[in-house]
Amino acid sequence: MVTYIYWFTIIIAALLLFALLARMDHWKSAVSVAIIILMAGWAAYFFKFENILARNYGGVMEVTVPEGMYNIGMTWKGNNLWVENYDAESNTCIFQERTPGGIWQGEVRLHNCNPLMPTNTKVR
Repeated sequence: MVTYIYWFTIIIAALLLFALLARMDHWKSAVSVAIIILMAGWAAYFFKFENILARNYGGVMEVTVPEGMYNIGMTWKGNNLWVENYDAESNTCIFQERTPGGIWQGEVRLHNCNPLMPTNTKVR
């Protein structure tokens, strides 16, 4: 919900400044300012606020599981999201850190992981 409020505020600000400058017959300035506000709002959201809004305020964020992999879990460390996926073909668990800006930064690979298959070991 808070993500929609953020975008609503950015769009309203761009429209208000566009209308104000257009009313004064500064059409080129009106278009330029509106585009700058929309681009700055997008950049601020994508590179700074997406993780913060999703984690702290119930915002919306989408993460896609790569094809051929299974998602095992996700957790937050600070404002960065760590995603654990399982690659059945190579029998590897892959932990990836998603930082602001949608950048997959850190990665940890656990070989011979096999979390989705039951084991035949008995606990004594």
